[in-house]
Amino acid sequence: MCRISIVASCDIDNHLFLDVCVQKLAKKNERSGAIERMAAVETPAIFVMDCGFHGFSLESKIMNLDHFFLIRMKEGDSHSLLQIPEE
Repeated sequence: MCRISIVASCDIDNHLFLDVCVQKLAKKNERSGAIERMAAVETPAIFVMDCGFHGFSLESKIMNLDHFFLIRMKEGDSHSLLQIPEE
């Protein structure tokens, strides 16, 4: 069985895939795949990602590409980032 990871960029307004990267699961690097997809987009865009993508290095690279992002964070990560004590 071949196990894969897919990183895709989509135009949600027009319901289209813009770019897709298929990686072998054993060698996946979702963050580098995401940056490659974003670099291919020529106009400023908003990228929405799941909690596995949060990281200041990635976020800095996205901003350097003149894009915007929204990344879901795990609850513990958000408390730590905002220096809020967990209940």
